[in-house]
Amino acid sequence: MPRLTLHALALVIGVSGTLAALIIDLLRSLFHVLGSAANIPQDASHLFSGLLVVLASAVGLLLAPPSPVVAALLLVGAGLTFFLIVGWWALLASPFLLFAAVLVVRNQRARRPALG
Repeated sequence: MPRLTLHALALVIGVSGTLAALIIDLLRSLFHVLGSAANIPQDASHLFSGLLVVLASAVGLLLAPPSPVVAALLLVGAGLTFFLIVGWWALLASPFLLFAAVLVVRNQRARRPALG
């Protein structure tokens, strides 16, 4: 039972972080386009890089049951890389991805049979 609970919690938190990352990336790119149209100088848009991070986190969530180590690495990588793409706005999404990675690793430990 604890394994199912941790897996469900990791999935819910990971999906929340992935959706938050997608919304932040889309809004940042939209504001960049609107700023360019209004002649307000903006930094370069990183829409496709952000979408790759969102894709990596989604793949990490899908890989959690068969391969928890790879899933945790993808979630941690996506969470940290998102800071490079959107800056401090990543504080709204990355903690969810990092916490989901911790839960995936803890779920792997709960799955191991006890020795002895």
